[in-house]
Amino acid sequence: MSALCATSEMKSVNQQPTVRLMNAAHGEVLMPVVGLGTGGYGEPDGSGAEYWGPEQGHNATLAWLKMGGRRIDTSNDYASRDGSGTGWVASGIPRSEIFITSKVDPTNYDQVLEAFATILKSLQTNYVDLLLIHWPGEQPGQPGKPIPPCVRAIGVSNYEVNHLLEIFNLNSTIPSVNQVCPIHEIFS
Repeated sequence: MSALCATSEMKSVNQQPTVRLMNAAHGEVLMPVVGLGTGGYGEPDGSGAEYWGPEQGHNATLAWLKMGGRRIDTSNDYASRDGSGTGWVASGIPRSEIFITSKVDPTNYDQVLEAFATILKSLQTNYVDLLLIHWPGEQPGQPGKPIPPCVRAIGVSNYEVNHLLEIFNLNSTIPSVNQVCPIHEIFS
């Protein structure tokens, strides 16, 4: 842990800056502005980039929560996801005080629900605060399909303007978030 992490204290969750998610299925949903991303893009053998498996996910999530952080971002594609689940449980912090974002791949509605059931089990929770469709796919929206009751808000990840316009034109649920990859030399 860096000296900064060892000596600084984060504000309590009630004092942290938040943004209100506009398509909240279950009343007002406030998302902390600062969060822990748990995606490592390397391979277990050390190739590619830094690898985050379950152990790294657990340790990072536990340290983040003990430091006062309350937002965790994970994905169906991240090897660290199981560790994020064990990390928040080990923290002893009530689930209601933690904001969890997860992502699913763009498939049809029924396949998303199947993947989502696996995510909930892996994260050891019965709901997520924000569910993102991870990348644009053939079906960017599902008109008339309800947001599952175990999802507090829904959004997208890595969508470009044309993908968002396609969703808007379907008169589907408008995503509350479009999370984009940071600009990095890997993506150049």
